[in-house]
Amino acid sequence: GGQGSVWTHITLYGQGAHAGTTPMNYRKDPMMGASRIITELREMILSHSAAVGTVGRLETYPSSINSIPGSVFFTVDTRHPNEKVLMKINQDLKNLVNTICYAEGLENEFKNISINPTVKFNQDCVAIVRQCADSLGYSHRDIVSGAGHDACQVNQVAPTGMIFIPCEGGLSHDEAENTTPEHVSAGADVFSFHVDASSILSGWFWGFHIAMVTLYGSSLWTSRMIIVHALKNVPQRVPKHVPWGLYLFVIGAFSMTLLASGLFVLGSGPFAHSVWIVLG
Repeated sequence: GGQGSVWTHITLYGQGAHAGTTPMNYRKDPMMGASRIITELREMILSHSAAVGTVGRLETYPSSINSIPGSVFFTVDTRHPNEKVLMKINQDLKNLVNTICYAEGLENEFKNISINPTVKFNQDCVAIVRQCADSLGYSHRDIVSGAGHDACQVNQVAPTGMIFIPCEGGLSHDEAENTTPEHVSAGADVFSFHVDASSILSGWFWGFHIAMVTLYGSSLWTSRMIIVHALKNVPQRVPKHVPWGLYLFVIGAFSMTLLASGLFVLGSGPFAHSVWIVLG
């Protein structure tokens, strides 16, 4: 499945003043409050297994080298695969902000701008992915998607599963990410193995259902490799009763979706690139 996330906007309000004329014990410095909150947030996150927390933006006003800021704005992204733990972290963060602001003589505005619940993918889809990997002799493991992929949204309306492949050094969602042709090929193998729809569908018309593969950055090479791999290998597994026109339509639609989107759905941690499948 996918872990839940909470995005929060926090603004601390103090008293703007001159850096040289205001004694330290007279200050109401929101930057000092923000630094304390951010430091203690890290310890809070580390106390919960599998939790992650990130401060992605921090802005001061008036942003002058010789001025105590009058206000500080920063964002917090917290995530956890257990929704109850996630909401506890969010409440603990709010309590932390209030406590530190009281100690520093500050006011604050705490606003959750986005709350995304945890996602549990369809177990039949997950089982199919496992079976494909086993049948092809690939090692595999279950993981929780760390990023908020489109598949997490599609899962609300259709049975969904995801396939992840490793990225070098575990670096994903970054221009420096890299994956090997062997791993891309393995992912495409698993993706295409069950085109023999009789093992997936129970009476529904043959098709690949809905498949989306997208691409990040300059890795158009990855999309070409997957398409070529599918055209070379999938026909060997297409049931005789499947019209070739339908097969070519599916591959063509798949290819156009891939090339038009210009995005690649990425995994997290040591499993960076991913292909997501919707089955149903």
